Amino acid sequence: MKVVIFDAGTLINFSMNCMLDVLKELKKNSGAKFIITREVEYETVKRPLTIKKYKLGAIRLRSLINEKIVEFPESIGINS
Repeated sequence: MKVVIFDAGTLINFSMNCMLDVLKELKKNSGAKFIITREVEYETVKRPLTIKKYKLGAIRLRSLINEKIVEFPESIGINS
């Protein structure tokens, strides 16, 4: 199984440059699991949802989580 672990900076950069669709295509073509921690979710989605300037990016990232493009370690059997 291929696994790619993302940090917050990478996801924020992809979001700010409107490149999140690249992640969808990459996941589809690679068959890899894209993993983030709960802390990364907080930094890229939950906290920015409360800041007007960053809300749109957070909504875009949340949609990747909802679509299971980006998942949590539990999806590969790792409990934190």
